Amino acid sequence: MESKLYFKISIISICFLIFSCSKSDDTPNSSFSINPPEWIQGTWLSGSAGFRFEANDFITITSGTEISYKEQLEFYKGTGEETSAEETKTGESYRLKLTFPPGQSTIYEFSKKSETVIIWENQTSKPEFTKQ
Repeated sequence: MESKLYFKISIISICFLIFSCSKSDDTPNSSFSINPPEWIQGTWLSGSAGFRFEANDFITITSGTEISYKEQLEFYKGTGEETSAEETKTGESYRLKLTFPPGQSTIYEFSKKSETVIIWENQTSKPEFTKQ
């Protein structure tokens, strides 16, 4: 079960690494940001995989490799491609829908189990991550 989670996070991360290295970044950065709620900010891990939520960024972590989705969105926005981040926030849940060219969307949905545990809701196994 845990290996499937690592595999899914790895595949998503590798796809974004490939896309981010496929074009040169000669355009200035935009002010694009992601704004997770305060209760989820911090680093959450399950083994060597997990997520870091910052005041204006969402980062996936897989075996020491980190992918900043703010940077990914800024890169594509700088190329003139349409990107978006749609957030739904409550005191107990956080949903982030990221759209990259050509219209590819990825949804991350989390719920708060406790002050130190979150659940990745849109995965079949609903893995839990512990705050570091």
